[in-house]
Amino acid sequence: MSTHTKSIEEELKNLYCYLEIDGDTKLTVFTKTDDGDDKSVMMCTCDGCNVFTYTLSDGNITDLVADGGFSDRNSLLDHIRSCFQSNTVKATIFDEYVITRFEKDSLSLTLKCHSTTAVERKTILQYSYLKMADELEKYKARVKELEESNNKRSFAEPSTSVITPSIFEPDVKRPKVTKPKVNKNSSIVNPGVRKKKAARGVVFDD
Repeated sequence: MSTHTKSIEEELKNLYCYLEIDGDTKLTVFTKTDDGDDKSVMMCTCDGCNVFTYTLSDGNITDLVADGGFSDRNSLLDHIRSCFQSNTVKATIFDEYVITRFEKDSLSLTLKCHSTTAVERKTILQYSYLKMADELEKYKARVKELEESNNKRSFAEPSTSVITPSIFEPDVKRPKVTKPKVNKNSSIVNPGVRKKKAARGVVFDD
């Protein structure tokens, strides 16, 4: 049973991630198809002004597989794509180059990206700018589509008013509390005992 060999261009096309180093330095790492060659991909690391690149191709991928301890080229390509998707790409900047690392699940791939000429830099920055603008428009269109769908759903669904639970509670008939009739001749403290007549004084004749 033969194993399908994955295309570098197909597997690593249009990948992008944003890095923030020490809170000051910000980088973007992205892939760009090498012009005129669909069997290679340019790995680009950019700080906004300078661009550093490494071209990943069928010619050097075998060495990268061996150096990184990957089982085969498919495993290496899956690892790179997974690092982009999980944003586990790291980079260290030097004067003339950048070390870009793809680290995840105990596997690591290190690429030494070299500086570019002014013409190359212009082409890559233009590509990056237009690509991000295109992606932004797609996101905006998607958000608008979701908002319109949500509005239609809101109008279609009947409104539900909030009803307090007490409306659903049955009326509970409480027993009437009647005060016992108190005989006017009975004691207030002990109702069962009749009041004693008040003592009357004896009138003596002079």
